[in-house]
Amino acid sequence: MRSQLLPDQVTRVVERAVLAPSIHNSQPWRFHYDGDAIEVWADRSRRLAGVDPTGRQLAISVGGAAEYAALALRAEGYDVHCEVLPDPERPDLLAQLTPLRPHTVDAVTRALVHCMTRRTTYRAAFDPRPIPEHTVEKLRDAVHSAGCGTMIVSGEQRPGLVVLLERAEASERRDPRYREELNRWRSNAAHATEGIPDSALVSNASRVSRVPLRNFTTGDVAVVDTPAVDEPVLLLITTTADELGDWVAAGRAMARLLLHATAAGLQASPVTQSLDQDTDRARTGHELGVVGHPQLLLRLGYGTAVTPSTPRRPLRETLTFPATN
Repeated sequence: MRSQLLPDQVTRVVERAVLAPSIHNSQPWRFHYDGDAIEVWADRSRRLAGVDPTGRQLAISVGGAAEYAALALRAEGYDVHCEVLPDPERPDLLAQLTPLRPHTVDAVTRALVHCMTRRTTYRAAFDPRPIPEHTVEKLRDAVHSAGCGTMIVSGEQRPGLVVLLERAEASERRDPRYREELNRWRSNAAHATEGIPDSALVSNASRVSRVPLRNFTTGDVAVVDTPAVDEPVLLLITTTADELGDWVAAGRAMARLLLHATAAGLQASPVTQSLDQDTDRARTGHELGVVGHPQLLLRLGYGTAVTPSTPRRPLRETLTFPATN
């Protein structure tokens, strides 16, 4: 049986949903409450054509926001039916969350929702402590519960992966459109509501980790340099197929993993340079021996620094309700 939500409940759910990570913090989503369900839409006007030519990473971002919304709706005290679309008649409607019968909120749900405000993308060096194996398995279980697969990149696989990452980013940085996007989504303004603030960046990111992070700097902004080098756990999220619904599912899996990682005291950052373009993504899958399709590679470890939160757009730009007469 469906349950109707009060406007304040919908607002609280979406306030939490928009805390989800997105490519370059572009926040490419819209939410609409139709009186029965919360609809999660892709905002394709915010697609990054250089780094995300197919819109795959946009769909992953929207999937993450949908998962945050579903979890927040459960924290409001409802069972939730989450239907991953798209509807052929409305191709930008990617998910629909229907509140069902009320239920008692469990401690795990409360803890994960609390982690939404604590989770940040971490680009500095990690502490050398290894992540316990049982913690890694719990993170993998979180991904599997969303219908996606996982793969831990081994030490033997890393040199080949590093070469692919470096080549892919070098190729992208030769593209003026890609460089323009980096500048566009690096938010220098004090009151920015989108993009990545300079305070969240490190220069010469390849020195931070044995696995090179995306370098957002273009030589015109001085940001903090972190000379330490770490050996992170690298976890790859995969899907059996490679359609729009699979990309949304990968985003939901990413959200679950990141919240469970935060609850375990871990930090994470994406390492996706060699997954941006389809040719590079296929080459990466072949290099790593992936069964299925690689969607998202995450670097995981224990943080050693405080990472600032990235800004968010006002809710009036992302949430709508039914029109009233």
